[in-house]
This record gives sequence, C-alpha cells and structure tokens, in this order.
Amino acid sequence: MNAEAGRSCRAKEERSASTQWARIDAKVPFDIPNRSGFDLSSCLECDAACADNCTGAGPETCETCADGYERKESDRCQDVDECERNASLCEKGTYCENVPGSHECKLCDRACESACLGEGPRGCVDCTVGYRPSASHGCEDVDECASFPCAEETEETEECVNSPGSYECTCKAGYRREEENDKCVQIAESELPTETAELDETDATADAIFDDTAAEPTSEPPSHSHEEL
Repeated sequence: MNAEAGRSCRAKEERSASTQWARIDAKVPFDIPNRSGFDLSSCLECDAACADNCTGAGPETCETCADGYERKESDRCQDVDECERNASLCEKGTYCENVPGSHECKLCDRACESACLGEGPRGCVDCTVGYRPSASHGCEDVDECASFPCAEETEETEECVNSPGSYECTCKAGYRREEENDKCVQIAESELPTETAELDETDATADAIFDDTAAEPTSEPPSHSHEEL
C-alpha cells in the first residue's frame, strides 16, 4: 500500500471518529481484476455489523461484532433477532419487530383486544368489541348496520352509518335530532337557513316576472309592401 493511501485512511478516521474504515487493498486478492473502476488504494466504510475495525468490506471482515450482531458458523457478524429470543421485550398492546442490530415495539392494530403478534388485524391474538375473528383477515369489522340497531320506529327518519368497530345513527336529510327525546324530527320551514329562504323568495319573484312577460300580447311585425316596377 502506498503512503498516500495510508494518509487518506487516517484523514477519514480523523473526520469521523465514530466511523471505522478499512483499506480495500488489504482484502482484494491479486487474481481478481479491478472491474469497479476505483483505486485499490482507497478506503471503504466498515459494515454496520462491525463494532470497531475491519479488514475489508462486508460483515465477514469484522474484527468484533457490533451490539445486536453475533458471529455465526459462517464467521460472519449476523443480526440477532431479539424478538424471537425474548417474547416479553415489548409492553402489553404492542408487538416486537426486529430491525438490523436492534428491535422496535409497535402498537397493535385497533381491531386487537389486548395483545398481538404482528402488524395489522391479522396479528391480533383476540378481537375487540366491534370486530370478529376471521380466517382470512384475523379480525374483521362487524357491520352493525346490517341488523339496523337504531330504533325501529325511526327507520323512516334515521339511517345507520357503519364505521370501523362501531356505528352511528344519524338523521336523514330534512330531519334533525331533538335532544329532549333523542329522536329525529322534521325540520320546520321557519328553521331553514336564511340563505335558503332568500333563494326561495328570489325564485318566486323570478317566476312572477316570467308569468307577467308571458301574459303580454305580442305585437305583429309591420308589413312591407313592394311596389311593382
């Protein structure tokens, strides 16, 4: 290795104390041609699996493995699946997801009652209220509106709107909910918005003008006589 390459590697280490670098000319066999087009005397960053120094690129060149990695039979530093080793890493209502060198605890889906093993409703251990077990979906939403849970006598004035895990009874168009008895009553004309009343008045005026215009007799066009030449 030339002196210039050595200075380059040391300069990289000085610029980033937390990043380890390896001279690639220490790992490239002489019988492999340099097809990548880079200088064999340059430096490469050590693999993320390495704790400190390395002799080249890749997890198999690590001198020691970083946290979350361990050396396997292949002599490579490989990721440790913490979730598989310890099922109690995450709190209730969350599930463990393995990531390179570590793990993350993520919230269970809203369809899950209290525990889950993975992402989405398929990962639920049990289903919460408003959901039911499904072989294809894990936990699927129950359509409460299919049996119309709103009061039977209000079916003409109310409609059921299904939502994930729940439902809502809402008044149909032209009705409003009366707080005293929690029923939908027809909206009186006097309760209509001012803009609606003004539009009705404008429409009535326009109709009257149209009727007056239609009632006026039409005058005959003047006749023109042509003298014979």
